[in-house]
Amino acid sequence: YGISKGIYYSIFHSVSAFCNAGFDILGSNSLINYSSDLIVNLTIMGLIIVGGLGFTVWSDIFGAFRQEVKEKIKFRKILKKLSLHTKIVLTMTVILLVSGTIIFYTLEHNNKYVMENDSFGEKILKSAFQSTTLRTAGFSTIEQTELTTASKFISSCYMFIGGSPASTSGGIKTTTLAVLILFTISFIQGKNGTNIFGKSISFETLKRAIVIFT
Repeated sequence: YGISKGIYYSIFHSVSAFCNAGFDILGSNSLINYSSDLIVNLTIMGLIIVGGLGFTVWSDIFGAFRQEVKEKIKFRKILKKLSLHTKIVLTMTVILLVSGTIIFYTLEHNNKYVMENDSFGEKILKSAFQSTTLRTAGFSTIEQTELTTASKFISSCYMFIGGSPASTSGGIKTTTLAVLILFTISFIQGKNGTNIFGKSISFETLKRAIVIFT
């Protein structure tokens, strides 16, 4: 694209990815032409995840690291200093990204229209990107219309969940899903309260989660 146009395209897509906007100016194929480009994929994925975690999470993380520099504490103690909200967001984000990658690879690795002829590494990259972009980002490195019915349904579920509170992404949020899952597990186990990371979740929080989900 040349220097000036290349820089402009880079800035545009960096902002679009961080804001989970999904807008691209590369043509009608989104990022499909770059489906095997490791730098483009990892950069876009990284920006989507950073924007989708939420500003409160990053503020909490930076605060913990600043204290670590001053006090020279260990990494495990940094994790203990993080708020319950941050721990839930980070945990759910990892779970959704990893599970989505595994699910899409399982469902699509033999799909001749999506990734059948790709190498194992390219299949994993496409699956990981699909799992990441479903955090309401909207970019694509595979043709969405060629996905299996199962993958389209899973995609809808992941888009419904979206990102995390106070982030640039949409959806019901990762924390809402976490609260509902934890409450369901507690109910099945016959417990009155819902606990995670040694802390209890209030009934008011549960009610808000149910309302948001509904």
